[in-house]
Amino acid sequence: MPDPNAGSPADAPSGEQNAGGNTGITAEAQAIIDKLTKEREAANKEAAAYRIEKKQREEAEQLAKGELTTLTTNLQKERDEMAAKIAALEASEKDKTEKLTAIETARKNELLSKLPADKRTAYEGFDLTVLEQITKDFAGAAPSGNSQGNERGAAGASNGAFQVLSPEAALELKRTNPAAYHKYLEEFLKK
Repeated sequence: MPDPNAGSPADAPSGEQNAGGNTGITAEAQAIIDKLTKEREAANKEAAAYRIEKKQREEAEQLAKGELTTLTTNLQKERDEMAAKIAALEASEKDKTEKLTAIETARKNELLSKLPADKRTAYEGFDLTVLEQITKDFAGAAPSGNSQGNERGAAGASNGAFQVLSPEAALELKRTNPAAYHKYLEEFLKK
């Protein structure tokens, strides 16, 4: 049995003492302990800095998500407003187009009614601008002066109306409504 008055083996003198006055730890061991302690402190500081950085990053992400949500909401609201404006503009454009079409149709019918009844169907497909010119030409066509009133004299008056059509009006007709231009030429050649 061991002696109860004897100290523990750690208390036994080793012949060397460390700087702290403890016995049993060599200077090399103390240097290793100090080095490890410094490394542990550095690691703790690094871990604390990492945790702080991670927390800041998470807070920034949450803030960014909040801003992103706000931006998304704002963009959605703007998109909805723009869609409403576009729909209103399209409806307005449709109404204006319908009104313009109605006005053009009424004007065209008015001009066609000024033409001789037998010529109206021949000019129905013409552009409004050209139809106005043709109506002016028919209205301005002087009687042939043929006292006999034969067909040749009447046809001469009609041909005169076709010849009065200005080159600009004919070109405009050709540019805007090629089918009507060909109809016009056919009628002109018939006379």
